[in-house]
Amino acid sequence: MKQVLRDFPQIDYFPIVVFSERAVLKNVTTWTPVIYSRELIQTIKNLNSEHNLTYEQMSKISVRLNGLRMHGGRDRKEHIRTIRNKNIIETKSSDSRICPRCGSQLRLRKGRLGEFFGCASYPACTYTENIRF
Repeated sequence: MKQVLRDFPQIDYFPIVVFSERAVLKNVTTWTPVIYSRELIQTIKNLNSEHNLTYEQMSKISVRLNGLRMHGGRDRKEHIRTIRNKNIIETKSSDSRICPRCGSQLRLRKGRLGEFFGCASYPACTYTENIRF
């Protein structure tokens, strides 16, 4: 955002993560406010009470930021697909997956039906776990 609004160096930036009302937040621990959309206006008001921008500057900023928004279902679906793929990559690279049957590590394996997690103790332990998309 700082790059997009580089013409406004006097702006103070306050990171806020906003989710829709349909989202279910679980065990969020961060120094950045993580809120629902209904809480956004009040959160912004609590962060900074002084106005250091003119209405003309706010209008220019609004136009610039609205140009960056995702419009339509295709952009949103692509965004969701990117997030899911990132989660899968992080899951694949995680060495902390443990077999619930024998306690060995689960390793990423490739089979005829695609990738899956299989127990490192195979063939003694045949536990497998599907990769969820």
